[in-house]
Amino acid sequence: MTTEEDKNDTVKVKFWGARGSIPVPGSRTVKYGGNTSCVEVRLPTGQLIVLDAGTGIRALGNSLNYKEGHLDITLFLTHYHWDHIQGLPFFGPAYHPNNTIRIMGIDHPELHIREIISAQMEPIYFPVSLSRLKAEIKFDIIWGKYFEIGDIRVETIEAKHLGPTLSYKISFNGKSLVYMTDTELDRNGTDSKLLDKIVAFVQGADLLIHDAQYSDQEYPQKKGWGHSTWNDSAWLAVEAEVQKLALFHHDPERSDRQVDHFLEECNEELTAKSKSTTCWGAMEGLELLL
Repeated sequence: MTTEEDKNDTVKVKFWGARGSIPVPGSRTVKYGGNTSCVEVRLPTGQLIVLDAGTGIRALGNSLNYKEGHLDITLFLTHYHWDHIQGLPFFGPAYHPNNTIRIMGIDHPELHIREIISAQMEPIYFPVSLSRLKAEIKFDIIWGKYFEIGDIRVETIEAKHLGPTLSYKISFNGKSLVYMTDTELDRNGTDSKLLDKIVAFVQGADLLIHDAQYSDQEYPQKKGWGHSTWNDSAWLAVEAEVQKLALFHHDPERSDRQVDHFLEECNEELTAKSKSTTCWGAMEGLELLL
């Protein structure tokens, strides 16, 4: 599913998993999908970036011609909760020696990123160990607020979540997207200086992919769980003058009909407050062009 005509200079963003917390296949989640977080970013140069390794990464791997030629993949992990890493052992390109996969994430006070990924593949949990992956796997801790990989500039900001978590801003040739999932924006309870910092980080992005797990009505019972409301996502998009907003990390209990309702309300609010921002519900197979 593509939203506009393809162009040679476009950055392609494709969603392979948009659900939060746990995969939820079934009749209630067919439209938006039941797989957990995974987003593909493809540059005109062919450079392939993957954001998070939830269960959606399995289908992404199957879509790639990973047994011929060479794939060079950079995988950015926001954090190490299961719903963001549990698809990695099922990622086909990791099993072929032609490929190189660079896995990058935030420093953790207890374990190195390699140890975290390896732990979920110990025999007691999974039949294939990390050492049996045939691709060249590189692990890197992200240090500093910004860096460059190939043709892209990557900026980071720490997210308000349970445990060390990063949000990413990826810029290429004057275009940018912000991936800000698993973060509790809480615009009414967060220090104004921090909110200003977040708005500045997102400012002018062509696409903001933002955690929208709750409604305002649900949030008081979920406060402190590390997730945002769609209302907060819309507020940030307007304040930062974002062109496109993708509501992301749908609650596992959220049906397609309920996400549709969130999306309708979000677009109504954006229409009232912004002349330029449009809102999408992140769904498996949705492709946005920047």
